[in-house]
Amino acid sequence: MATRPLWLPDAFLIRIGSDKLEAATGYRLEAGDGRVRFHRLDLSDITLHDTTGQVVITASRLEIRWRVLPLLQRRLVIRSLELDRPHIALAPFLHPPPEQFPQPVPEDTASISQPAPAPSSPDAFPLEIYLQRLDITRAALRLEQDGLAARIGGLDLSLREARIRSSRDYRAGLTMSLDDSLYLRWQRDSVTVDLACAAALELSASTEHDSGRARLALRLVPRLQAGMAAAARQDVPLPDVTLTAAAVFTPAGAILADSLALEFDGRPALRASARVDLPGRRLDLEVTEGRVNLAEAWEILGRWQSVRGDQHGRERPRLAGDLALRECSLGLSLDPARPDLAVVLRGGLEGLSYRDPEAGLSLEGLGLNAFFRGRLFPLAWAHVDAGLDLSLRSLAVDHPGGAVMAVDQFDLGVAVKVDSGLAHPEAQLVWEGNGPWGAANRGSFAAVAERLDTTRWTASPGLLVEGSAALAGLNLAAAPAPGFEGLLDAALDLTARGLEDVTARVTLEGRETALKLSQRDLPLTGLALAADLAGSLSEDFASLRWREIHATLPPYASLDGAGRFGRSGWALDTLRATLTTEPLLEFIRPLLPPDLAAAALSGSLTLAGRAKSAPAWGTGLAWHGDLALTGAGLAFDLPAWGVSGDSVELGATASGDGNLLAVEAETWAGNLYLPRMRQAPFRHAGAGLRGQLRDGTRLQDAFAWAESREMHLDAQGYGELEPADTGLAGRWEVQIQLRADDPVQPLDSLWVEGRADAAIILDLPVATLQGHLRSDSLALQWGQDVRLEGLRLRLPLDRGRLPADGANRALSDPLPPELTDPALYSAWQHRLSASPEAGSIRLERVESGEYRMQHLDGRLHLLNNRLILPRFSLEAYGGSLLGSAWMEFSALHPDSVRWGVRGSAERINTSLLPGIASSVTGAEGEIGAFGHFQGRGFDPAGMALEGGLDITRIGRQVADNLLRFLDPEETDPSIQTYRGYLRRGWGVRVFSFTVKDDFVYAALTPAKPPFSQLDMFLVSRLVGLGRSVTFGRVPLRFFLQRPGASLPPAQ
Repeated sequence: MATRPLWLPDAFLIRIGSDKLEAATGYRLEAGDGRVRFHRLDLSDITLHDTTGQVVITASRLEIRWRVLPLLQRRLVIRSLELDRPHIALAPFLHPPPEQFPQPVPEDTASISQPAPAPSSPDAFPLEIYLQRLDITRAALRLEQDGLAARIGGLDLSLREARIRSSRDYRAGLTMSLDDSLYLRWQRDSVTVDLACAAALELSASTEHDSGRARLALRLVPRLQAGMAAAARQDVPLPDVTLTAAAVFTPAGAILADSLALEFDGRPALRASARVDLPGRRLDLEVTEGRVNLAEAWEILGRWQSVRGDQHGRERPRLAGDLALRECSLGLSLDPARPDLAVVLRGGLEGLSYRDPEAGLSLEGLGLNAFFRGRLFPLAWAHVDAGLDLSLRSLAVDHPGGAVMAVDQFDLGVAVKVDSGLAHPEAQLVWEGNGPWGAANRGSFAAVAERLDTTRWTASPGLLVEGSAALAGLNLAAAPAPGFEGLLDAALDLTARGLEDVTARVTLEGRETALKLSQRDLPLTGLALAADLAGSLSEDFASLRWREIHATLPPYASLDGAGRFGRSGWALDTLRATLTTEPLLEFIRPLLPPDLAAAALSGSLTLAGRAKSAPAWGTGLAWHGDLALTGAGLAFDLPAWGVSGDSVELGATASGDGNLLAVEAETWAGNLYLPRMRQAPFRHAGAGLRGQLRDGTRLQDAFAWAESREMHLDAQGYGELEPADTGLAGRWEVQIQLRADDPVQPLDSLWVEGRADAAIILDLPVATLQGHLRSDSLALQWGQDVRLEGLRLRLPLDRGRLPADGANRALSDPLPPELTDPALYSAWQHRLSASPEAGSIRLERVESGEYRMQHLDGRLHLLNNRLILPRFSLEAYGGSLLGSAWMEFSALHPDSVRWGVRGSAERINTSLLPGIASSVTGAEGEIGAFGHFQGRGFDPAGMALEGGLDITRIGRQVADNLLRFLDPEETDPSIQTYRGYLRRGWGVRVFSFTVKDDFVYAALTPAKPPFSQLDMFLVSRLVGLGRSVTFGRVPLRFFLQRPGASLPPAQ
């Protein structure tokens, strides 16, 4: 007999039920077919929609059977509930639309009296519910949201004999199984990840009267594929996962998980147990075993990086080893009245190795054991006992420069202990090993305090840190220290009483050390640095302030001072450094250029003052402060430059104000030796400089001076200089004054007396000179032979140019045409003589050995690197000399000066000439001549000379005297023959002397005897002597000897 309610149609009843469900929940139920009876409900092809029409649940069949009579006793007894193949979409439940649950419109209830609620038990349910059997078969869950697609299928759920009377009176038994697969797809940008996982799940649980028991077994066999959009997906290996768990729920509200186990590929990864006291808010966890294979985890990460394209074609590093957790217990109480956290931890790394060929890093045999035992809070009871032991078999790091840092058999230990209440904290760090770069490395540091300050541990009362570290035998050739060779030992001793009192000693000592620079070895055999420091550190350790520092680098330098250093800059509040110049010079001698290789320096220098960095101290040389450099008793010797000195005093100061550096320096030498000038030293010579250097490059407001008190000579210069593309640019003005009222000796063979001054303006980078050179009544004496008196000089230097390079130009090098062509020379000489820019020279008296000349007067020019006298006149031996002269300075050295002279002599009285010994007076004893000479240098021993002299007016007796001068021993037949002709009436038209190749060639043009000598006159008509008579050559050096010296026989 049908039991349909009121014999209504099934579709009508299902529609009424769907409307009720939609009004209550917002979801609408539809069924393809169904039957509704008093004791059962059967539905097929079920679909559940949300308010947007989206399907959230589908199922093939739903069957519910219940008992009717127990409802009269307020008991709902469900005999069975079966749901077949439900498919559930999770996204609508996670993010329902806003209108899913519409809020009812509030009514005005102010005028409606509300009945008082009936008293009821807060834990009692309206009905007592009995569920005898619940079966859900082949359920599937689906989620699609924000690029994520996930699906779980093949889920079975079974519930037996469940009874619910109140929230404290219930009983149920549950089993769940899964034997299908999990599937997940994730897409983001161009990356797609697919995870297909074969899954097996078994879950059984039972609960009754606030107690229960549950057991879980889950096994997953995952397969992961991933790839970029434009590339095929790749497999990413994942291990098989097995998870088992068992838990008991006690009536007191505690959860006892006495068996938690996790395995990867059948290997145990984690074994643990836990207890959760929900009413007491306490958790106790104990791990008895935990292990992770790092090679497998590294392989998974590497395949994932390959999929993402993070490798960029480089060879991937290799990692091996295990991460082991051997013991772990944690006790956590969140009870506000008594919070507590106690931890015991023991574990580490086993057999870790890592190799990265591209980075040049190789690590082998790393073992790490760590333990921790203690209570972290409350702080009043906190205590800690912890330690760490590290052992490393080898570590190698390749540097770009080719150096390899290697560490062998390195051991490190750390121990920390804090008593209850954070009292008496102790920490210790100890290490020992071989490396880096072959050094024996060891150290030990310990820290203690009265109580640990957890907010600022550095402010802990009674904090004391002591320890030392040392390196022995560091191979500098293998270390990344370019150019260094040898072995280095280093040591550090440290004591710190808080951060306000830090003392340290640092020592460095080299063994057979050397520095190789530019194929030169710089020996560092005596390298030994010792530094003692006392100061304080900032809270963040970013800055160091030292009250006292003493450093020595024997035998080169020592330093004392106080200051600070940090990220914000540096400061030297006090500084005193001493440099010992002699060993320091020996230290850098291999780096000196060849002309300083034999230099010598002795004495000491002292640097003192204060300084601090500018705000932007990382850029340039900007700083603030004052420094002074002093030296006394210094001595130096520069053989290549021909200068040395002793009793030298030096004083220099530098004041920095940001990018502006003011410098002032002064030095005096008690004895300045210039042996190329004179053997005796110059006494009391000094020089100084004052100026400002801006931005490290521009010298402005500069003033320099030099003074020789013995020479009564001083010079001053001032101007500005700055870098330019071609060198230096700027202007420098120099003033030089000589005030020698008594004779002074600047050179061994030169004495100077009188006054002179010069004003010079040097323009750069054109390198031109402007100014003048003047002297009044100046007297010069060169040795015992040459003396100039009454020298008055006016020489403008406008448009003069600095000498060019070329100290060894040969005398035969081409000269300008105006100096070689007679016609051009005459016109050029006349033009210069009329030039208004010419200077002048006047000389009262010239003495050279036994020669005497007076009243030299002429014009003077300085054009480029030539000093020119276009016209001069000179009185000598009753006659006069007229001519011109020039000198060319190719370098600032006397032996490089090229010179030339052209001129004529008239009415020279030979009876007054030394060496000729002529007794002829009157017109017969006078001569006239033309000559031209050019040469290089002025030293007779090395002078180069060419030219000639033609005597065009000469008497017979004077000619005979000259021939006798050429042949004082009367052994030359040709000379003696012509002397006989002279005595018998023959004469001389021209007597010529030609200088060439360091010899003097003499010749004469004979003149026939007069009619008064009738016999010789007739002979001259029958027998001629030719147009010229040539005599033997005589070495030039003998003409340069003093008059009266005997000449060798003519060759």
